Amino acid sequence: MKYNLGFESKIFARFLGMLLPWRFKFLYFLRILKNKGFYPRIFLSKQGPDLVIFASMIHVMSALDHGFHIDKKHFDKAVQMLKRVYPIRIKNYLWEDLSQAYADAYVLFHLMKIV
Repeated sequence: MKYNLGFESKIFARFLGMLLPWRFKFLYFLRILKNKGFYPRIFLSKQGPDLVIFASMIHVMSALDHGFHIDKKHFDKAVQMLKRVYPIRIKNYLWEDLSQAYADAYVLFHLMKIV
């Protein structure tokens, strides 16, 4: 902040830190609007899209057990978490659909930070 704005303020830095997640939510909303359509649920989540996407990865990976059977509890939890930040529509319990939705949400958010 001192380099870009020419002054240093802890209060102003804390204020900007609180606004940063909202900026990422808004930029992510614009990317989803462009790629998938209108999805305002992003703004209802207390956490940023990156945290929700990372947290859902645990349930996405646990939805398929060692015998390649679907664990419905983890599957439903992963879908519920991803729906907070990404428009996902899964009709059957297909792990491929869930993993593709997770990958799409991950790519949309994290490539936004690179560009």
